[in-house]
Amino acid sequence: MINENTKKDDVGFFNRLYNQYYQKIYKYILFITGVRFSEDIVQETFCTAWEKLYEIKTHPSPQNWLYKTARNKIMTTMKKKMNICETPIPECELDTYEAVAYEEQFAFDDLKNILTSNEIKMLRQHFIEGYSIKEISIANSMKIGTGTMKFSRMYKKIKNSKC
Repeated sequence: MINENTKKDDVGFFNRLYNQYYQKIYKYILFITGVRFSEDIVQETFCTAWEKLYEIKTHPSPQNWLYKTARNKIMTTMKKKMNICETPIPECELDTYEAVAYEEQFAFDDLKNILTSNEIKMLRQHFIEGYSIKEISIANSMKIGTGTMKFSRMYKKIKNSKC
């Protein structure tokens, strides 16, 4: 059984950790995800920190542990966001949606000889589903700079193909 002093020490350690790193972790998450998810991810990060308090106490760098946990929470959230099923379309509006979908499909079919299937998927996520390059990079476990460069190279491939 845990004695009262141990509980107080744990609560004190967690409070110091929270007060010292909350704003830094929040800004880090806000920079990557934007306002939509930042509060939830910060909360999840510190809930995990509380659950794994003994792991953090023995970790050589609690700050790095928090950032890595926040990054993992961001990745999980972004992957879930990318896999959300679309809502069903009412039948009366189906003709309009089918026409738009056909035109979009036709445009992306032209790229199959130029880009890989993963690159086409990333372009769809950006242009049709409206995700930012930052969000797509995170969801695909890439650094943001890598994602930006990948998009730049895709654009060059398309431009050079005279498509």
